[in-house]
Formats: sequence, C-alpha cells, structure tokens
Amino acid sequence: MFSFKGKSAKDFGLVVREVETPLLPSATHRTINVSNMHGAIDVGRKYEPREITVQIGIKGDSYESVRSQARTIAAWLNSDKLEKLVLEDEPDKYYMARIVDDTDLKPLFRYEETSVTFIATNPFAISQKPKTVKLSKNNSKKVTVAGTAETFPVFNILMDAASDNFTISVKNEKYGTVHMKLFDKFIKGEPVVVDCQSGTIRVDNRKANILSLDSDLATLVNGENTITCSGSGTVEMTYTDRWL
Repeated sequence: MFSFKGKSAKDFGLVVREVETPLLPSATHRTINVSNMHGAIDVGRKYEPREITVQIGIKGDSYESVRSQARTIAAWLNSDKLEKLVLEDEPDKYYMARIVDDTDLKPLFRYEETSVTFIATNPFAISQKPKTVKLSKNNSKKVTVAGTAETFPVFNILMDAASDNFTISVKNEKYGTVHMKLFDKFIKGEPVVVDCQSGTIRVDNRKANILSLDSDLATLVNGENTITCSGSGTVEMTYTDRWL
C-alpha cells in the first residue's frame, strides 16, 4: 500500500499488488580516459532520480463504475509538481515524487489493472521528522546521524552580543573539518540563518553574502559529526535524516 498527496490508496479502494523499489538509485559513473592507459581514472559518481513502480488494480460493480473510479484515481495521481509519496512498509519516510510515463489500463471483468511509475528527482528517502540540536557556543558537540545518505543542516544563530564574526565548524570522516566563517557587523539580538541545503545565508531575514572565501557549507554524513561554534551567539542546528 502507499499514500500520495496525503491520501492513501485504500481511500480509493485500490488493490495494490506490488511495489517495486530499487535497492539503490541508479548512478552515473564519472571517469576520464587517458591515452595509452588501460581502463580509466575514476572521478566519482552521481545518483540519478529514483523510479518507484506500483502495480494497482481497480474493482467495481460494473464496467461503468470501474471507469468512473479510474477517472477519480487519475485526478488524485495527476500532479504538475512533486508531492509526498509514502510507502506502507516505511511510514516514517517519504519521497518527493510525481508520475511519469503513460499509464494504460488492462480491462478484465469488472476489474482493471495497471502499473504506475513515480519518479523521485531526489533519490533519497526523507525522514518525516526533522531533528533539532542545541549547540553551546565556544564548545563542541558530537551528533550521530542515522540516515545513510548525506544531509544538509540549517543553523539558526541568535547573536547575544555585538560582534563582527561567528564561526561554525563541522568535522566528519568523509569531509574532514569544514569551517563556515561569517563576517559582518552583527548586533545583539540579530537572527542569522545558514542554510546548507539552499546555499543561502540570511541576516535578520535579508540575504547576505558574508561567508569568507576560505569557507564552505557543511554536509552531515552517516555516523559521528562534531560541530563546534565560536562566537557570541546561541545556535540551533536542524537536519533531516535521508536514506539511500
């Protein structure tokens, strides 16, 4: 069973025969060919969108009722934008997806069957519950990320004194230590938001280019991540676990 756009397939009387989800999203492998060298040089890979196929059946008391129900289901599944797709065996996770390809009904006696393919442009399953961690200034905190895919935190800083700099450092096994050094004329009580997902920084709700040239935005990985805050402010970090 599955739900889409906040409504369950059960609400439409659908028979869900099978849900096909690949173990891993497909990947594009990046290589560089060098003349007079066997094979190629590996330069990493990139995950492609994930496709999830659902085999469904529509039952009715007559051919007319089956066709009427099919139109109702078509209106439910149709979407111009990505919507929440939740699979029954993982109700704590979701994908942002929409339908792709043609959907042809195979008519049987008072029953029609078809396969519906969803495409999730973000190939990772996303936790339904974001996590928030309070960080102490001028101190370090270890955060264990449960999700098996990388995720991008959001830091909400409230300046508790006037200052001209603030630094957040994130250390993990994959990326080593990444520093985010912020330079501005901060005033007491001013909110600062560092969004590593969108790549934006906002000071008192205005977009600001205050990240130093030798800084980078942080990525959290599965396992232990150590976050250190240096400066005059209190910090909350919010992140969402994602899974391969």
